[in-house]
Amino acid sequence: MNSPEKNICELKELKKNAGDTLYSSYIIQFATKIFSILSQLIIARFFLTTEEYGVFLYVFFIFSIVNNLRDFGISTQIVRRRDINYDLLNSFFLIISLIITAGQIIYGVFIYRQDGMFARSLIIMSLSYIPTAISSAPSIYFLQNLLIKRTVLPRLVSIFGYFIFSVLFSFFQWGPEGLAWAKLIQSVIFTVMIWPPFIKAVKIKFKLTGSFQIVKDSFSFFINDNLGLITAEIYNYVINLYINPAALALYRAAHSLVDIPVKVVEQAFYKVAYPLFSKLVDDKEKLLDSYVALTVLIMVVETPIYAFMFFNDKLLIFLTYGQKYAESAILIKCLAFVPIFTPMTTFGIELIKSLRKDKMMLTYISIGSFFIIFFSFVFTYYYGIVGAALANYFGLNYFIIYYFIYINFKRHFWIVTRYTILIYSASFIPMMIISNFVIKFDFIDFYIEEITKFIKIYSMPLAVKFHDLTLKTDLISSGIIHFAALCVILFVLYISIFKKMKNRVFS
Repeated sequence: MNSPEKNICELKELKKNAGDTLYSSYIIQFATKIFSILSQLIIARFFLTTEEYGVFLYVFFIFSIVNNLRDFGISTQIVRRRDINYDLLNSFFLIISLIITAGQIIYGVFIYRQDGMFARSLIIMSLSYIPTAISSAPSIYFLQNLLIKRTVLPRLVSIFGYFIFSVLFSFFQWGPEGLAWAKLIQSVIFTVMIWPPFIKAVKIKFKLTGSFQIVKDSFSFFINDNLGLITAEIYNYVINLYINPAALALYRAAHSLVDIPVKVVEQAFYKVAYPLFSKLVDDKEKLLDSYVALTVLIMVVETPIYAFMFFNDKLLIFLTYGQKYAESAILIKCLAFVPIFTPMTTFGIELIKSLRKDKMMLTYISIGSFFIIFFSFVFTYYYGIVGAALANYFGLNYFIIYYFIYINFKRHFWIVTRYTILIYSASFIPMMIISNFVIKFDFIDFYIEEITKFIKIYSMPLAVKFHDLTLKTDLISSGIIHFAALCVILFVLYISIFKKMKNRVFS
């Protein structure tokens, strides 16, 4: 039996690794989203038509779904194991990826005469399955051991590589095929860089014995992960089916902006939550305290940001994707509440996983996926891209998590509920009050005129684009006031709530 001193040391080490993983994940997610949104803005605004960009989005949607199917839920399930057979993982993923790549290339050749641009992009993108599969075992190793910080440099270099090559290929008018090549280069860079530290810790050899058993053990995670991804990305297929690729580009413009806090904030916490919960599962009080703390931490950061986005939808689209994406503004309003709609479920599913409630997890994801997919088809058919956005609220599965936590952990349920009301009120009420006042700062027009004169010396077209900002002075003025309020709200919530909750998890 372990001594109390040893248990305390192990808990401290666990929390230290969890903290390192969180901060490393923040660096990765922040860099990923920044370079991703920069490349999207440059490419969508200056180089690709909405149709070309829509074609690439649809090809990448196919890649994401198929790549997740290739994983068989193994990456998620195996994290909670103490002993992992990396020989089997690496060999299995490699063989499956080779089969999938060959199949997608054959399909691309088959449809080439019908749609050459789509087929070429699909074939090039298929090559990314191989390096992605090869990097899976190292990624699992570093995640399972809460050593994400060792993957920071490979991630950053590969992300930067995609940014450079995607913009470069788009500049040379390679269209969606150029973006597919950039994705392949990104995957290769990451794989080449992550393998050296991995093979120093784990010696790899070819092995397929036990493949059936590991797939069988991961079945519920396979259903969960793939239904979750299909549900999150179904809009790509439905909008492309009922409208066109250009409409998909409009939807994605709004979705990508709303998705920034999720990718930067939530995904970093997810890297910590499931491994941390899995290791605390034998101590229910520490487990539930960690669940509550992470849930509140997420709300403190995300809720004020989404309040800001809701009241500045037109400004965000104008400053980012430009006037040709103006129709996307209403979609920001429609999507702004999605990430914060059910805060208790944010890490609720991670809690369910760690408690090994696999049947409940499967029920949760199945019900949510069915209703969101169903309403995506119905609402998009009748209401277009606005309907596709509204369908996100009709999963109805969140009642399962709320009921489970309420019945089993009432005290923690009411703690989260009280914090939810407090944080939401502190975020939306000030923003709503400010939005009722019409404020215009005259100095904005002055500075725009002065900067325009300077830009004219070097580029008249760019000067004209910059001068167009004078048409949105009222939006810019309102945005400045709202941003100032956002900073105040975040500071107050940080001092009053964030610091206390952070110490519960990482101290």
